[in-house]
Amino acid sequence: HRACTVTANCRGSDQHHFGHKCRFHCKTGYHVKGHANKKRAFHLVCSETGAWTGPACTPVACPPLPSVYTGLYTCTDSWYAGSICTLTCPGTHSTTELRCELDGVWNRDPPVCSFSHLSCPEPRNRSGVIHFRCAARSVGSTCNVTCDEPDYEPVFSQDSRQLAFAQDVVCSGAGLWHPNTDSLECRRRCNKEYIGDGWCDASNNQEHCDWDGGDCCASTVAGHVVKSFPPNCPIDECSCKDPRGRQ
Repeated sequence: HRACTVTANCRGSDQHHFGHKCRFHCKTGYHVKGHANKKRAFHLVCSETGAWTGPACTPVACPPLPSVYTGLYTCTDSWYAGSICTLTCPGTHSTTELRCELDGVWNRDPPVCSFSHLSCPEPRNRSGVIHFRCAARSVGSTCNVTCDEPDYEPVFSQDSRQLAFAQDVVCSGAGLWHPNTDSLECRRRCNKEYIGDGWCDASNNQEHCDWDGGDCCASTVAGHVVKSFPPNCPIDECSCKDPRGRQ
């Protein structure tokens, strides 16, 4: 087995061998990915390849503001800690500032806006293969979204330009549907129970399926060996497509 390099957090010997653990701590404003915002300490393990493996740090983020406020605010840094969102209720000129604190909690609640005079238009989609089922079109109302094909599901492009699954659209206080109904498209359905299970599933190797949780790239799958499912999966379907990963 190869030895891992010494880090500032893990001194005591010139080399660290397979199975050796090191304790790390995320910087202020970051937490251990996949855990609560307050968890900042974690361990990395020296692997057979001589690389440290384990969790990583990710920026602390506050919960997204309710969809009803979409189109009424701007933020300096999305939902991340330190970001300030400035919100204006429709029909008013006064603004409210909300700050995402280091613990992942907004410093105040959003203001109570009056939406009684607003509604959204009938939702439409240019593709013609998406259907909307709505109970109402007033602010805060939702419409269920479905695709014509049974093995497909509606997805939309987020602000980060990543695709995400969309089950409903919400009428926002700006009088617009969120997500934008014209941004919706139908993609092959994910097998969510198999995402991140250590096997590269062809059906999940898509952006809105989180690239199968990293299972299709040697640099991100547990054990760093890609195992395809089915075993004879075409290379164009089970290749490493995740921009965060490497073959």
